[in-house]
Amino acid sequence: MTVTDSKTPPPAPEIPIANFTSTNSVVLPYSLTTVFPVLTSGSNLETVARLSDLCTTFTTGETRSISISPGLLSTARGTSSLPASAAAAQSGLERTTFVLEEKVPFMKGLFKNKVTIRGSQTADWEGRCCLYESVAEKQGVFIWKLRTFEEVEGGKTKVTELIEGSCQGWMRYFVEKECKRANLAQMEKYHMLFN
Repeated sequence: MTVTDSKTPPPAPEIPIANFTSTNSVVLPYSLTTVFPVLTSGSNLETVARLSDLCTTFTTGETRSISISPGLLSTARGTSSLPASAAAAQSGLERTTFVLEEKVPFMKGLFKNKVTIRGSQTADWEGRCCLYESVAEKQGVFIWKLRTFEEVEGGKTKVTELIEGSCQGWMRYFVEKECKRANLAQMEKYHMLFN
């Protein structure tokens, strides 16, 4: 990654090795130029997040430009630690921070656990992708989600979300299962953003 700020950036947090993954796709009957800004803009971040049945509260943080070499966002880890820079304002990628709370069911829904999640979302029009990184520090759950956009036949847009996550071994089965379920349920509601 290339950071154009003259100050030395803070060290990136240690990113754990993923121990679960999930991939889901939906095809939306709208053009790429219509779909991309709706699913990547910091101003729409809360609306997209609240499509999840788990999200109970949401606070949007700062939106700033960061510098990262073109084409590297899809492989980046730890972009939330990159500093915003004045030089990035003209050509940088938009990164929006957020804090949200989820009520996550466990024991077949008999109980719900409140989880506070801090993260950031960075959009890259040139790369046709959006990177979402988050952490639930208390639970030790890290999520890296890459949302990619592809024009398909008929002027439609295929949206694919690859999730890689890390959590404690004893939580893995539950977290992976709930992550897959909640992500697919949320993506199946994306069409509602265009009505």
